Amino acid sequence: MTDTITKLIHQELLTPSWEMTKQLLTCMEVELADEQPKIEGIVIRQDIGRATGYVAVKDEPFYIGVSFDIEGSIELNGVDAEPRIHLYYLATLEEQNSEFLLGLTQLTPSEIIRKGDLFTNKAGEYTYSGLSFESADTPGTFEEKLDEFLTYLEQDIPGISALAEHTGDNDIFITLRYHISTGIFTQLYLAKSHIVRLARLGLSVTFDQYVHGKPLRG
Repeated sequence: MTDTITKLIHQELLTPSWEMTKQLLTCMEVELADEQPKIEGIVIRQDIGRATGYVAVKDEPFYIGVSFDIEGSIELNGVDAEPRIHLYYLATLEEQNSEFLLGLTQLTPSEIIRKGDLFTNKAGEYTYSGLSFESADTPGTFEEKLDEFLTYLEQDIPGISALAEHTGDNDIFITLRYHISTGIFTQLYLAKSHIVRLARLGLSVTFDQYVHGKPLRG
């Protein structure tokens, strides 16, 4: 299936047949790998009979999303710009060292911040200790990415809850980087199941939204 989807994505982006594809390619450039559009991921949803391929855009953080109906024969049914989504949870304390924080959870953090360490740019040093937990840099919808990240954190509910309680840091930061498109950015919501899972972890969410690129010509 993925081979067929890959072939159809390459065909559509190199010789566009959909009007939306043509519009997108007037204001952005597809990133190539071995002279073919670079596909950063294909998400297959057998339960709803859909699949989406996410194609890299040169010098931009968002994707071109190419969607397919996979019930029966595989047919292209949509092309649009799709946001890149990143989630992270950062727990920090000024009065304790990072070893104290590490002792609260069984999860391995994506990054350990040690008080007194230099910033990456060496312009200063950290005045706090911290643990950062980040989502994988893979494409997907907001719901898919949030589900995946919550499942990761739920491997240690007592530990994450303890970090939130001791540090007072209880926000999962969700960064969405959109193509500017029409300037309308809706469709963000938390399902009841998300709210229940967040409450169990002692966490909430904060959205950071950014727009990039050139608008569609119309």
